[in-house]
Amino acid sequence: MSSPLRKFLQALPWNQPIELPANHQWKHANQRALLEWRIKARPYNTTVANGMFIFLLCTTLIFSYFLLYKNANFALIETTFIAVPGFFLFFLALYGTTHQKTKFAYRLTEIGIEVCEWKAPGKGWMIALKWLTVIAAIAVLFIVALDPSAFWVALAGPGGMGLLYLGLANSKQFQEMHSLYRHNVF
Repeated sequence: MSSPLRKFLQALPWNQPIELPANHQWKHANQRALLEWRIKARPYNTTVANGMFIFLLCTTLIFSYFLLYKNANFALIETTFIAVPGFFLFFLALYGTTHQKTKFAYRLTEIGIEVCEWKAPGKGWMIALKWLTVIAAIAVLFIVALDPSAFWVALAGPGGMGLLYLGLANSKQFQEMHSLYRHNVF
């Protein structure tokens, strides 16, 4: 096999050594690995999670249709520009909630097989929640400038999102739930 092809094949993600979470190592790290592999999977009843996802998605579509198209008398193009961004954000949040994955790593040595599983915390949606809160807070300032009587209603959305972000970012129990680690040797 030629050298550039060998380098290319070794650079592929599935040919990289398995990295465990910080502060965790293989129990028999001094043993040579005969075979090792990793899997991302959903270790729960996926039928129930998919059912919840589809039910909530359909409910949101029906609710959006009646709220924005039938009752508000918007044109279809106006409804599309209003509903699509909100629906997209809701879809991403719902998908992230019902389709969480756990990482599994397996390592076969001469002594036995080691199994490590952990749930890596998602940082992307925490950053998105923080920036969505900031953008909504700026929008509230404009709404309050136009109509001061809408202050309490406008404050509820960004204020609730901000409290949710602070609660999740500083919650020790939430951090432990997303950094659960289990290591078995057979």
